[in-house]
Amino acid sequence: MAKELIFIRHTSLSIPRGICYGHSNIDVSSNFNTEAEHLKSKLAHFVPDVVISSPLKRCVKLATYLFDNKPETKEKLKEVNYGDWEEKSWADIAVEGGNLWMYKNTLNSPPNGESFAALKRRVVEELQNILERSEENIAIVCHGGVIRSVLSYLLKTPLEDTRSYHIHYTGFVKFINTEEGWRLSEFNSAAR
Repeated sequence: MAKELIFIRHTSLSIPRGICYGHSNIDVSSNFNTEAEHLKSKLAHFVPDVVISSPLKRCVKLATYLFDNKPETKEKLKEVNYGDWEEKSWADIAVEGGNLWMYKNTLNSPPNGESFAALKRRVVEELQNILERSEENIAIVCHGGVIRSVLSYLLKTPLEDTRSYHIHYTGFVKFINTEEGWRLSEFNSAAR
């Protein structure tokens, strides 16, 4: 059974600020090597037995860069699906509060997209599989919404409250399995 898990958010992306993205397969920014190398030095003490990644290229690239293990990709670890809002400017999305509208009610979903509650359900399904694995140290490279879903589940925190956990690009959280259950052992909101 897994003993130590680290969830890592991908590096910055080649998309302008203010654009809605989730499921879109956006590539990494030109700062990738600098950001990834800095993160790699912070994670030098963590040697995973297995590496798991969202299948989106921004995560697979970072997982491949950081660790020697070839990453296993898991569809359920993709970011939230914003549906018709994908790659549109938040300024052009006609909903009061933009992304925060979905946090105010985690059942709210964009047209042809999914709610944060639905995101959490699919992430938790995959997380339960990960927790049962025989490998002791597991690295998971994924997305901010996925990490917030994990924090909500393992820390028994309401999903709408996870907005206060600001996880920047290359931020990570580490959990250890104790006799009392899963404990947050490290929260690094950004690798800078």
